[in-house]
Amino acid sequence: MSVHDSNEHDIWASGNETKSPWGANESNEANHKTTTTALNQNSNVSSTLNSLTIDNENPGHSIFGSSSPVGSETNIFKDSLDEQQQENDSEEQGVWGGSNKSAKFPPFSDPLTATLNIFDDNITRGEGSSEVNNIETEQQTNNEELEEWIKAARKRYNPLLSDIVSIEEIPEREGLLFKHINYKLVLSIELPDTEPSDSKSVVRRYSDFDWLQEVLLKRYPFRMIPELPPKKIKTSQNLDPTFLKKRQHGLYTFINLIMKHPILKEDDLVLTFLTVPTDLSTWRKQLNNKFDTVDEFHNKRITKTFIKMWKPELSIHLNDVAGSIDRTIETWNKVNIIVQRSQRRLQQKIHENKIMTNLLNDLQGETSKMYPIDIDEGNNRTVLDINNNLSIINKHISDLNILNDEEIAKLSQELIPKFAIYIDILVSLKNMFERYRIMATNNIPQLQRHIEIDMERLESMKGKPDSSGTEYDRLRLSVKKDRASIVQQLNRSWLIRQCIFFEFAIFQETQFLISNAFKDWTRLNSSTTELNMNAWEKVTGLIENMALSNNL
Repeated sequence: MSVHDSNEHDIWASGNETKSPWGANESNEANHKTTTTALNQNSNVSSTLNSLTIDNENPGHSIFGSSSPVGSETNIFKDSLDEQQQENDSEEQGVWGGSNKSAKFPPFSDPLTATLNIFDDNITRGEGSSEVNNIETEQQTNNEELEEWIKAARKRYNPLLSDIVSIEEIPEREGLLFKHINYKLVLSIELPDTEPSDSKSVVRRYSDFDWLQEVLLKRYPFRMIPELPPKKIKTSQNLDPTFLKKRQHGLYTFINLIMKHPILKEDDLVLTFLTVPTDLSTWRKQLNNKFDTVDEFHNKRITKTFIKMWKPELSIHLNDVAGSIDRTIETWNKVNIIVQRSQRRLQQKIHENKIMTNLLNDLQGETSKMYPIDIDEGNNRTVLDINNNLSIINKHISDLNILNDEEIAKLSQELIPKFAIYIDILVSLKNMFERYRIMATNNIPQLQRHIEIDMERLESMKGKPDSSGTEYDRLRLSVKKDRASIVQQLNRSWLIRQCIFFEFAIFQETQFLISNAFKDWTRLNSSTTELNMNAWEKVTGLIENMALSNNL
């Protein structure tokens, strides 16, 4: 079973071996064994490769424990636990190797599914054998380690924390035609590893935010980087107060999401952005725009612990997320629209109430003219009574408007942002998956084939005196370089997987954004309904004795 995105492509799946793009098949099994033996002899690169594998690899398998030919394209982990997936060996695979029967387009190439299999799951599981017991014990240990790893990741992220950065607009006019907007950012706390500041504030422009997002995308391409609001759509919108207000709120959301992210908030350029008191463009010019933008995987190695505790079921979960994210965004957008409509209805109600109060004032002036006949000693007490009660109703309407104004303030300042923030996080998650599709690629299958060809040529040169020693050395060096490249790319592929799974783990905490938003929504509606009901009951009691007949 696999999950598809909007184009019916698999995104994260965990499938089995696929046919090699260069047509490798069982006929090269003998060559594979020879190649494997040669690859593992007398080479520092060989030991590096093996350091990325699981121990006790079976002889006759590929250098990463796969039972498939070296030249074949296989999943980096084999889903022996998913029997349904194993039935689809010959089917097309998606980004994470899952079958893709109904795909309209060729599946995306995945850097992990297009590599050698690290895990050798073809173990005879004899009933009652000590080997089976050892495997089960190791799996239990790995499961426990995975649970602890996920818990530790989730503890580092709390989307319900209060925002620590406030933003206010500082208009700055230059000349007659252009208007530049500056934003004053004020911190509510002291940031770690920064020099204390009395003001705790800096001034930034939109271009500074744009620069920050750009460097974060370079450093952390496989993390949930928030979206920025658009700079402008039309030139005239630079002067539109509504557009500027929305952009200010978008910048506020952007920087506070970063400061809640456990990795991004500790980035040195983020801390610089929030603390350097000078103009940021001036600071960048002083450094000649030479600051580190190498991605976070530079000089890092994947741990064997993470490789061992990885479970094929996790790919299914990721696939489910990727397959549902568009529908979730669409659904939540509709929810957000309904909440915003309630605000607009209140605004319309306030407008109508103001009209009603004006009409009631006019009506009171007309009733004495409409009913001039003296009934009681030259004074129409009924009309006076009616006008007095209309004044009571008028005051009640004014009081209702005060209540509605307070509800609108709570909606705009507290409730609507809680519904909107979830969309922002969903979009950042979706964008992360999209960057994965585009950026997380490698050429490991081609290198594998290249190694196989070179090893065959080396084997054919043995015992031939007319063979060139220079050519022999060149081929050996080529094999060594290709194998080193495989190690590097395979390590990076696992680091990417670990990174994305960390983001997926902390994303689980956003489920509490849903409950928090709806709890506040029901409380606000309940409170407002109760206040309105009490106000109507009060005014009903006050006008209870309003004259309904002339009791002479």
